[in-house]
Amino acid sequence: MDEQNAVNKTTLSQRRAKQKLAKKEERHVRVKQLLVKLNVPSDLWHAALVAWPRGVRSQLQWLLDWQGKLRADSSRKASKKTVDDRKSTFTLFFSDLHARGYKIFNVLNLNSKHIEVLHLHWTAQGLAAATITARRSHLRFFCKLIDKNGMVPSQEALAAKLADYKVVKRITVAQNDKSWDQANVNMVAVIESAFEISPIFGHEISIMYEYGLRLRECVMLEPHRQDMEKELMVDRGGKNGLKRFVPIETLEQRAALSAAKAFVSRGDSLSGKDCGTLKQVYQQVHRWLSLLQKKHPELVGLTIHGLRHGAFHAALRRHGLPVPIAGDRMDQRLTREQEKLLAKIMLAFGHSRISVATAYGGSFSPKKPSDDEK
Repeated sequence: MDEQNAVNKTTLSQRRAKQKLAKKEERHVRVKQLLVKLNVPSDLWHAALVAWPRGVRSQLQWLLDWQGKLRADSSRKASKKTVDDRKSTFTLFFSDLHARGYKIFNVLNLNSKHIEVLHLHWTAQGLAAATITARRSHLRFFCKLIDKNGMVPSQEALAAKLADYKVVKRITVAQNDKSWDQANVNMVAVIESAFEISPIFGHEISIMYEYGLRLRECVMLEPHRQDMEKELMVDRGGKNGLKRFVPIETLEQRAALSAAKAFVSRGDSLSGKDCGTLKQVYQQVHRWLSLLQKKHPELVGLTIHGLRHGAFHAALRRHGLPVPIAGDRMDQRLTREQEKLLAKIMLAFGHSRISVATAYGGSFSPKKPSDDEK
């Protein structure tokens, strides 16, 4: 009897060892297929197979290290913020699935059922359309990483299949004026108050107001080096590290840049030498903004990015284009020449798509007359 038990135990252990080996071989086959898809050189396959980790978090980090630090649409390197967002969002996908009873131990096993569960979960949470859109974008990129392109269906297809799913659309057209150039805002007084709070803050507000730079671009600005006389070169802090040139078209723009050059030493950025980390600079700017809002209550509810909106509106008016969000009436579509002008302005603001203009200026489509106007 003891001998029979020993034989049974040996057979069971051998069977388990074979099953474990078969799973390992299957995993290696799938990882090899993934490596081929990711264009990983064959001489690195062994190291990659050995390094393929067990835990989900480790597997996600492995994928990000191999290919996840590139942009989705090209071979160029993605920004640190994009990579960090991917890492946190990928982890969130699997933690949400785990919380809902889908315990996935290998990220390669993600399937269409899991995709549907995630969408239903997001709908139940009542997430904003912009949040869901961003998560869907990260989910599509993740499926591309694991060689499952096309596994994320359209929202309409999900709604047709799942009774509890509701289609959410991100509204990219501005619904209200976010600029600081509103009826009750005296920008001359606001800029003077900003200089009283801090000379650095005053120059930052002036530059953002006149040139429409993003906050990151502004605090990293080196006025002496980036002044091209007729243009301001923006080559630090831009999205995806892209360089662009902002035309210097007004005396106010030239005066703001000249004042900034007089304030900082050659080679220094606008935020100074001992400004700390970028995060600390942002925190300081927002502390200054809070002080400015106490002096000017009409600014409460507005953001630093609103200065960029105002600069965009000013650029439109300089070129004879309407600003629908500010009340300019759109009776007809933009002409081809006007669209070319708008595209040129958008490039100066760091956007290659003309459609993004609606996020700053409102809808450029002709407004249908109301019943009273007919």
